[in-house]
Amino acid sequence: VIYDMPSLKVLGLSFLNLRGEIGADISNLDLTDLFLNNNMFEGEIPAAIGTMTNLVRLHMDDNSLEGTIPTELGDLVNLKELKLHDNLDITGPLPTELGRLTSLESLTLKNNRIDGQLPTELGELANLVVLSLYENSFEGPIPSEIGLLDKLEVLWLSENELNGIIPTEFGNMASLDNFEVYNNELSGDVPDSVCALNPDVLIVDCEVTCSCCTSDCVQ
Repeated sequence: VIYDMPSLKVLGLSFLNLRGEIGADISNLDLTDLFLNNNMFEGEIPAAIGTMTNLVRLHMDDNSLEGTIPTELGDLVNLKELKLHDNLDITGPLPTELGRLTSLESLTLKNNRIDGQLPTELGELANLVVLSLYENSFEGPIPSEIGLLDKLEVLWLSENELNGIIPTEFGNMASLDNFEVYNNELSGDVPDSVCALNPDVLIVDCEVTCSCCTSDCVQ
């Protein structure tokens, strides 16, 4: 019945204990907002959602989704919010195609099993305010390109396997107010340029020297 409602723009099915897989037929709807969060959906994210190019908000968090994030989501050029956090079994690398989502303001992927390196294309998300990637399996260095995100207020990278240093370019994120990067494999110092931002929250590993952290380091 829902698919016979061509004028429908907002579909909210949150907190309904819905089960089963999300069918590709949902892409037949011309939606601006799709809220499927806090249910028990399982299976993979349909690649066909990438054809829903009028979507502004896509919330699929707090389900039991699995598999990789479809590269086709990079075609959602009007998207402002992409929430896939707390699915536990979303795996594979973060698609570089997400760098095309230049309208995106919030990207929350925490508490999954996403791995590989953080793509440098994250630095192309010029309107991003919230980037939540903690509790995954990201590895390798933190891309300095993230420092281009001068609207970013919240950056959560904790509880991954990131190594290397905190890029000095992060001092260019003039809006940064909450930066958590503990429980990784980082070393070196928190750059003076980051301390100069005076964020309300700054928490790092104990292996990282920090003269301006707001809480004790985390082992």
